[in-house]
Amino acid sequence: MEATLANYWHIDDTLARYDAPSLKALIDLNRPFAGLQQPAVAGGTIDATTQILGVGLNEPEPWQPSLAESYARGRDLVATYPQTDARPYRLQAYWHVVDVGHGALADVAACVELQVSINTSLLDTAPVVVVGNLLPADDAVDLPAYHGCATLVRPRGADWSYVQIVHPVDHAHPCGTTQTPAGLQLRTRLFGRYLEKGVIMRARVRGAMVARARDEAAATALYNDFLHAPLPLTT
Repeated sequence: MEATLANYWHIDDTLARYDAPSLKALIDLNRPFAGLQQPAVAGGTIDATTQILGVGLNEPEPWQPSLAESYARGRDLVATYPQTDARPYRLQAYWHVVDVGHGALADVAACVELQVSINTSLLDTAPVVVVGNLLPADDAVDLPAYHGCATLVRPRGADWSYVQIVHPVDHAHPCGTTQTPAGLQLRTRLFGRYLEKGVIMRARVRGAMVARARDEAAATALYNDFLHAPLPLTT
């Protein structure tokens, strides 16, 4: 008997909700730069201002996304945004909820992997895509063992930490932080290399909530798992 794939993502117009015992969150597909909002992990509420793995925030203004299409399948949510004059590339954002909480990843409460794909019809462009997070914290720490690919944020008064890892193959720029009245903005710039017409560039970033008491060990486990994880397949 063929196994039935459980659908955890549900799309209502342009609002996508993930609903599983381990993680609840929503994404406004017309505001992908806000990322996953209102996350709740294993029944525990995360600060309502938290936003993780938003995509497409470029300085000085966020671009208008003009959602072209979206679909959900199992743990995966895919949204595609067309090339425009202001954004000279077609962008696809693919959020995949990683299976965690057991084995080497026992201290990882929830993990989402974002794959960003871009392509262009132009002959000469070098686009940059920003992945952003907003967290109730004062600072972030780069974990030096991972050559700038891994960043750890410890929110104030919480029993969890946030770990962000850029896949080493895709890491090109250091993470940046900005303290705002709403919280700590953690931003990662992807790409920035010459993009040839007809070529697709991809990059992967993971964001995870982990147990505060063992957050560096959890970051190590996540990093090692990421190194050996297969590239997600999209259609």
